Order: sequence, then C-alpha cells, then structure tokens
Amino acid sequence: MESVWSTRRGTTRSGQGRPWCFSDSVDLAPHTGSVGVARLHVRRVLRAWGLDEFGDDAEQVVSEVTANAVESHRRENLETPVRLTLLAGLRTLLVIVRDGSAGEPAMGRPGEDDESGRGLFIVNALADQWDVKPLQGGGKAVRVFLRGKRQACSEAFGDEDERNLHHERVA
Repeated sequence: MESVWSTRRGTTRSGQGRPWCFSDSVDLAPHTGSVGVARLHVRRVLRAWGLDEFGDDAEQVVSEVTANAVESHRRENLETPVRLTLLAGLRTLLVIVRDGSAGEPAMGRPGEDDESGRGLFIVNALADQWDVKPLQGGGKAVRVFLRGKRQACSEAFGDEDERNLHHERVA
C-alpha cells in the first residue's frame, strides 16, 4: 500500500479579504509509513511558500499528530485516509490533521523507559494553541496553531483578521 492515496492537493493562494494566504492538503494512507511522508510533505510545502522558519516545529507537530491518527486507525481497524492540511496566514501556520476515529488524543503518562506517550507533550510545548474538534459524520480534526516571526502574506491584512485566525471554524 502506498503512503499517499491521493494528492487532492494543490498549493493555493487566496484572494484579498481571506485570512489564509496559502493552503495545501494531502490524504495519507493510515499506516506508519505515512508519518515520514507527512514530515517530508510539510518540509517541501513550507520551503515552496518561503516559510522555512516553521519547518522544524511544524514537522515535529505533524509527526506527533499524524502518528496519533495512524495509531487510532490501527486500533479501530479503520481504512479511511488521514488528511493533512496546512494553512498559512500572516504570522500563523495552522496544521490540521483529520482522521476517522472519534477517540480524542489524550496526554499520556509515560514512564522513563517508555518509547511512546510523549507526543502531545511535544505538541503542547511547540504550539501557540491546539485543540480537537469532532467532525460532522464522525472522526475528528486536531488543529495546531504555530506562530512565526515574519508575515507569510504579501498583501496586508488588518489586526482584526489576525485575531480572527484563531477563531475561524475549520472542519
């Protein structure tokens, strides 16, 4: 099975008045090989957008959240794709990972020798904000907001648009 089922993607640039300057989505097969594919995809997209400053943090966040989604699919024997979406606006990168599992990720209590259970601690440490939203028809979307230092958009948005980025409904 291939890691990427469809690249129903295309990097797009939104027009005036929209809070997201760039958007990109890719559907991933629900298996462990997709985690590495997702990291590479994020690196390439951010480089193409000129947003390398988000690179390391975004790759780590995507790895952790995608790994959780893939593990949920394995536990529940789901074959639906995991969708990774990247949205860039002003100084914000929004990472969204949608999957078919209704189970919400939870902070683990890993022991010193455990090899897993630290993912959400890492996400929490790197993210400006993150949350989990149930999706209509089942599944969930994990949304992670990362803040950058420089403006991603060439067109200027007002302060009101910047504040609304965190309140926009993305499902």
